[in-house]
Amino acid sequence: KLFAEETGEKPRINSKDGKLLKNILAEYGLDKTSRLLELYFENADQYTKDRGYPIGLFSHQLNSLLALLAKDHRPRLQQNMTRKEQVEAGLIKDEPFDLNTIRAWYAEGEEKDRQQEQGDSVQGEAEECLEYYDAQFEKKTGGKPSRDGSKDLKEIKKVVEGRGLQETKELLGLFIKSDNEYYRKRGYAIELFVSEINALLASKSRRMDRMIIHE
Repeated sequence: KLFAEETGEKPRINSKDGKLLKNILAEYGLDKTSRLLELYFENADQYTKDRGYPIGLFSHQLNSLLALLAKDHRPRLQQNMTRKEQVEAGLIKDEPFDLNTIRAWYAEGEEKDRQQEQGDSVQGEAEECLEYYDAQFEKKTGGKPSRDGSKDLKEIKKVVEGRGLQETKELLGLFIKSDNEYYRKRGYAIELFVSEINALLASKSRRMDRMIIHE
């Protein structure tokens, strides 16, 4: 809430921030932690503002904030004013800074961390698939493929996200090893591979059926 009042944006609280807040809440309680956060924002220096009011910095400043709290040190305009008077004067909003808000931000931060980790994993698997593609292409043609790195990575990620690492490599192998004249004329391009996924999946299925029959 305080971050939103200062910046107009909702803060991102990751799992590390959530743990710090949880520990501070356990030690000082909700009311005192809320007041310490208010002091943190009210007395922020330019460095703190430029860093985006990080929770880690709030944690490091606890001792100085506790000292300020003991003196009830607030900006000059708000000195000797109760919270109700500050609300009536329009200096702050009358919104509760409750534990549910912290939990919601914490959960959102964890979800973004999870998505980031998942994105990093897909990125790495896509890069591995392109390395496999390069090796298979060179093995088949005797030369290295001419590729658009960023574009091909973006294309192959689509397949990895839908089919996973192992199956994507299997499909790449089918694609490169295919004697399909159309594939050969198009240079076994990654973009073509992506557009031919359904055909390759059907080809893979037919191969599996033949293997079962022979067994």
